[in-house]
Amino acid sequence: MIKPLIGLINLIKSIILLFKVYPKKFFFFAFVFLTLLASIIEIATIASILPLIDLLIDNNKYLSNKYVNLLVNTFDLKENELKLTYLIIFTVLLIVSYLIKIFLIFVNSYLNHEVAFYIHNKVVKKLLNQNYKYFIDNTTSNFLAIIEKVEAVRGVVFSLLLLLMSLIMSSSIIFLILLIDFKNSIILFVIMGTVYILMYSLTHNRLNDISFLQAKIIDKKYKVFLEFSQNIKEIILRNLNNFFFSKQYEIMISLRNSRISAERYTNISIQTTILIFMLMVVGILFYFTALKGNLVSNASLIVFYVVAIQRLIPHAQNVYVSLVSGIKNPQYSILNVLDVLNLPDERNIKSDNFKMGKINLNSEISVQNLNFSHNKELKNIIEDTSLNFKVGNIYGLVGRSGSGKTTFFDILMGLLKTSSGDFFIDKKKISIFNNYNWQNLICYVSQNTVLTDGTFLENICYGEDLNKINNKHLLDCAEKAECLEFIKSREHGFETYIGEGGAKISGGQRQRILIARALYTNKPILLLDEATNALDKDKENKIFKNLTRLKDDKIIIAIAHNDQIKRFFDIIYKFDEKKIKIDN
Repeated sequence: MIKPLIGLINLIKSIILLFKVYPKKFFFFAFVFLTLLASIIEIATIASILPLIDLLIDNNKYLSNKYVNLLVNTFDLKENELKLTYLIIFTVLLIVSYLIKIFLIFVNSYLNHEVAFYIHNKVVKKLLNQNYKYFIDNTTSNFLAIIEKVEAVRGVVFSLLLLLMSLIMSSSIIFLILLIDFKNSIILFVIMGTVYILMYSLTHNRLNDISFLQAKIIDKKYKVFLEFSQNIKEIILRNLNNFFFSKQYEIMISLRNSRISAERYTNISIQTTILIFMLMVVGILFYFTALKGNLVSNASLIVFYVVAIQRLIPHAQNVYVSLVSGIKNPQYSILNVLDVLNLPDERNIKSDNFKMGKINLNSEISVQNLNFSHNKELKNIIEDTSLNFKVGNIYGLVGRSGSGKTTFFDILMGLLKTSSGDFFIDKKKISIFNNYNWQNLICYVSQNTVLTDGTFLENICYGEDLNKINNKHLLDCAEKAECLEFIKSREHGFETYIGEGGAKISGGQRQRILIARALYTNKPILLLDEATNALDKDKENKIFKNLTRLKDDKIIIAIAHNDQIKRFFDIIYKFDEKKIKIDN
């Protein structure tokens, strides 16, 4: 029992970290203050039952109470007036108690969703601030899964707030019961505590396993549906509907069964606990009837116990459910979210690289003694290589597949950190890794870049304020990318929707839209990673001919396998045996 308890305490400590990142602490203080106020009114309401019942059944047991006497003497109350006064006091306390609880619901609801919303945004920002290598080492489905797991944060935040509120409320009721009847109350609470500990012990290990399983299944779910989206053509062509359905069915049925199991374990333990507590109420009635022998003389105490336990059980159940189901069940999903929140901000906009100031490219880029491997255990992909790129030239990168051409682009864009080597801009040495000011000089077009589910305009001007579009520049870029003609041929022109990933246009048209996007950004360095491989030879030649007219103030570097476009390259670098050399 000690080990699970320590694990639970450590888990709660970890979850509290979620609250620490939330800046609006005022709402927490307001929530705690209202909960304390509600608990005070609650115990006052329950405590007022004792003299009220005593007066209503004409039992003068509590007439000697100093608080009752103070009320009688202060307002000079007669016996019938005292009954009415106490009934009014009890009613007012009851109304105020529930009004505060209703207001607590508003605060709790806002705080619950607000914290979850804030943490969601924090997670997304953390992911966006990671190095490119982080995205290489993780799959797209993992990123999608982590967003779903962030949803578990809302449930945990709710459970933690409910736990705090219920702990305060139940503690105040327990204190009152102990104050009224200490000896019998101790026996009552020992029994209740034993029941909860027993139930927790019986469900702890199983719920722990279910939580771990659910986190893994969510990862698999996103992996299979992403696979479906990416392979939809092959699924249709080969009639793989049953194959895919069976694959996702196994995952979804596992997720369903794990959730059913979690709910069963939680709800059965809840109902069992309630049954035991109801039997305790019956036991209290039996105690005062059979053992005390005078039910009427103890009527006020009996009603007090029944009402107090009736109020205590929901709070005690909330504590139990919050710990067992609300916090324990999604624990591995929450720990995954916390892992993301604890990631360092590799690309923090406040970092030194972002503060280095604007970089101007006037004449050349020089790379000296470059060495690179993806990690220390692997051999170098690029080894002891030096090369220059001058403004006004178009460079071609050639070599067999896997020789390191795209990797070199990733290095040049500051996405991958080199093992060694120096970079010079106009003979001035700079660090380009994660250097935003350097990356701001570059536009990159890949054969794998995905278009957004929007219009031609939104895709060409991606990331720009559409209210500030330079229409002349837009038309010029579309013309040079050889896509203006087919855009204008559409009924809605630039406002034509092209579908998810550009599904409503051809592969060659998608590449021309991406080239138009690159030209619109008007950066001094343009990198083309087989960006024209889906085009026919005529269009490809026209685009490179257009690029030769733009090269005077740019460095253009293209990876290409088509021998026909080599005539547009001023210099060709060949990748061979880990070296990059001029191809004569």
